Amino acid sequence: MLGELPNSFIKRRLNIAPGQTPEGGLRSVVWVADQIDSVVGATVATCFVSRLSFSMAFLIIALGLIIHPLGAFIMVKLSLKKRIG
Repeated sequence: MLGELPNSFIKRRLNIAPGQTPEGGLRSVVWVADQIDSVVGATVATCFVSRLSFSMAFLIIALGLIIHPLGAFIMVKLSLKKRIG
């Protein structure tokens, strides 16, 4: 959860309501930031418990950036979620 705080803080300063995405050019930037923040936060938290090499941390982040949107896509298809991003 701590990994999502910086992104949420910036979104509030840009007057983006919780759960909303802006229109226009900022939309893709906010979507990518929403994907990255939780994955990076979880990887950093894991580093406190286990020694991760740089390559392993990079692999976890890369896989997380694939699995997270894929999971959201599946949830949309199963009508468990309204939208992917």
